Amino acid sequence: MYKQLIINKKIRYYLLGGGVSKLGDVLTGMAFLFITYDVTGSSLHTTGMAIAETLPYLFFGLIGGVTADWLPRRKLLILLDLLRTPLLLMIVCLYYLDMLNYMILLIINFLMQSAGCFFNPAHRTVLASITTEAERVAANSANDTLSRGVTVLSPVISVWLLNTFGSIHFFTIDAITFLISAYCILKIDLIDEKNVAPRHKKIKAALFAIFEFVH
Repeated sequence: MYKQLIINKKIRYYLLGGGVSKLGDVLTGMAFLFITYDVTGSSLHTTGMAIAETLPYLFFGLIGGVTADWLPRRKLLILLDLLRTPLLLMIVCLYYLDMLNYMILLIINFLMQSAGCFFNPAHRTVLASITTEAERVAANSANDTLSRGVTVLSPVISVWLLNTFGSIHFFTIDAITFLISAYCILKIDLIDEKNVAPRHKKIKAALFAIFEFVH
């Protein structure tokens, strides 16, 4: 079954893009903490940066799932990848211009994680659209194994990057992973299905669904 998954071009691009993007996300999460301490020298500010990485999921986590059902997923995913790339490169440029400060890092980190609130649920739904029912269990297993493998390898890769390039280029690596992810999604011939009927696409209905979940 796994050999059949590799032969399937759509699944192959999905797993490649998802794995690379996951690696970039983990590296950037660490990089924000490293750079914050490097810029401020404050453990309190570093803690604040860690909090900034989690707050967007409290604010937008539920909304992101609804949006993934409403909008064309392929266009949404590519757009979010391309929007996040310059944000990371901006950090690198400002760092070398000696213009990087805590507030800029805080804002960009918040924006990055907010984008992830919309990207992640939309990306998860793609797998169901490009696999048959017979392939789905194996595809989910392969995707989960890849994600866990990347998470395990990330500390090793981060040590190598720190010693070779410095923590600032964690952002450069992640910017590259976003471009690779966008390319892989572009190569997936995904026909976006309208999961929700137009008459049901109302803000009131979305808010009611979120309220039900919270309750």
